[in-house]
Order: sequence, then C-alpha cells, then structure tokens
Amino acid sequence: MKINIAIFFGGESSEHQISLKSSINVIQSIDKNKYHLILIGVEKNGKLGIRTHKKYVLYPNDMNRIQLGPATGYIAVIPGKWKFKFLNLSNKKTLQVDLIFSVLHGEKGENGSFQGFYNVLNVPYVGSGVLGSSICMDKDMTKRILKTFNILVTPSITIKNQKKYKKIKYSKIIKKIGFPCIVKPATQGSSIGVNLASNFFELKKSIKNSFFYDNKILIEPLISGREIEVGILGNEQPVTSICGEIQHKNKFYDFQAKYIKDSKLIIPANISNNLSNNIRQIAKKVFLMLECSIMARIDFFITKKEEIILNEINTIPGFTENSMYSKLWEASGVNFSSLINKLIELTLAKNKNKLFYKKKYLKNF
Repeated sequence: MKINIAIFFGGESSEHQISLKSSINVIQSIDKNKYHLILIGVEKNGKLGIRTHKKYVLYPNDMNRIQLGPATGYIAVIPGKWKFKFLNLSNKKTLQVDLIFSVLHGEKGENGSFQGFYNVLNVPYVGSGVLGSSICMDKDMTKRILKTFNILVTPSITIKNQKKYKKIKYSKIIKKIGFPCIVKPATQGSSIGVNLASNFFELKKSIKNSFFYDNKILIEPLISGREIEVGILGNEQPVTSICGEIQHKNKFYDFQAKYIKDSKLIIPANISNNLSNNIRQIAKKVFLMLECSIMARIDFFITKKEEIILNEINTIPGFTENSMYSKLWEASGVNFSSLINKLIELTLAKNKNKLFYKKKYLKNF
C-alpha cells in the first residue's frame, strides 16, 4: 500500500509564487511507485483547495503570471488521532493523509504556524517543528540566541512597531551601523522588502518600506565579503553539503538577483578545505542549537580576514530551478529526486515512534 502524502503549496505570504515554482519540482520528483500524492493548494486568502495533477499550477514558466490552478474542491480538517484528516466539502469524501510535505515559504508556512496546524492534525511533516521554524523565521530572535552560543552574526539594530518609526533616533543608527546599510523585515524571506540605504534619505525611505512587510525590522551594515551557503540534511546527526558561493552584479543579493536576473552559483565554493570545514561545522552546530530537523540552508558571509559571519537560516529552502539547496546536494552526490525522497524517509524515521503511525509504513526505516 502506498503512503499518502499531501503536498501543501502556495500560501498567504509574499512568497506565494516562489512556493508554486518549488512545488512543481517537488511533485515531479517524488517516487510515485511508493507514494500517492494529494495536492493541496493554499490560496492567498488561506483557503485549502484540492488541485488536479494536470492543472495544479498555471503559467508555470512565467514568474510574473504563475498562479494556482482551479480547485476541484475545498477541504475541512479533522484533528486528532483519526484515520482520515481531511474532508472534501464538495463530495463529502474523506482523504487519508499519512505525511505532509510542505513547500509553503515565508509567513505562516515557514514560521511555525502551519507546523502547529500539522501537529494538531497529528500528521508527520517534512521539516523543522514549531520551535525551530518560528525561531529561524525571526532573524532578530535567531541572532539573539546564537549570540549566547558565541556564534558570530551580522550586527544589527532592531526596531519594532511602525507607528514609532517617525520617532526613530537616526543618529544612533548611523553611528552604530553606518552607510551603506541593509534594512530588512525580521520575518520575510527571498529578500522581499529588503533595501539598501546609502544616505539618510534612503534610510528613512527603506525603513518605511520594510515596515510595510513586517512590524519588526532590522538594520544591518552591508557586509563586504563573499556569500557562502551550505545545505543541511538529517535529524540528531545532520550532515552537510559542500559549500557553494553566490556571485551577482547587484549591490546585494536581492529578489531580482535571486529570481529574475542571472546570478552565478559557484559549487563548490573556491575556498580552502580548512575554511570549508569550519563553515560546515558551524552550520551543523547552529542547526542543532536552533532545534531544526530534516532540512535547512544556512547562509554565511566570509570577510577578507576569513571571519565566518552567519547571515540567516532557511528551514524550508527553495526548490526552484535557481535554488541553491538542491544544487548543493546535487554537487554533493544527491540528485534532486533522491533528495526529495530522502527528506520523506527522514520524516518517516523521525516519527517512527508515534503510536498513530502505521508500523507497516516504517518496516524499512
């Protein structure tokens, strides 16, 4: 009997389109001989709709037009330790879901909200739990915790509540951070709402813009250094991919550089073995410190003095054709299809002791 996997994609966040792009690659790569897929598109209004395999995404090759395909029915959920988790409201049929693979990026999908929802449903899911997801989504909280472990992070100033932005002491920011500086929302991904400020007027405008996306923002110095990323895979004993480097022509790695304009991914990164090993060791420590599991991508800056500065952590990395996570693992000997199926196997293994989970599904783990 096949395991029923529900793929959640889309979502209410500003990364809705990126999630749709990720879902295409994930859905195409899952082993259909072992797993039966239930496609659940989360619309921008939060409604959960079942999608067909033929039209779950429309305009897949156009980042500006890509959108969810029409729903064949909307679902209600049945929480608790029940065999069936979802009810199709259109035909009143129940759907059995054994595992959830979520590719919901950004707000709600990646910040612990949906992870808590999956917990209420009592269904195992790919990725970190509520605690790890919520910590890593909040760049301010991530830094606070890592500082206690003496992990070097990008220095920053945190500002809360956009109603107070007119009372901001700009002189304090300029003195501590200086120009140029990066202004970013605390809980957004894909560089959405991130701006570069080179003077007072740009700083003021950037702060206002970032508050449009979040009620807490960070102001950081623009780090002059190389951008190195590493992938993590596993649970109690995670393993790391080789290191990769991002090169781009923009002043910083913004949304345009990631998804519209061409960026150059150098894999493996042209760094010494010693530096590479240090980065990978830090990545594993951080993964465990922040209660992460199954997968993550961790981003670093490397200065001219070879200081390793942690930038941020992504607990549901992108799976688009331009995404670094899958490319890092491919270069490490794990192709995309194997990676997706490995993530599912790790989730099964992580949840093998849960009483509600059928033992026959876990006989090989």
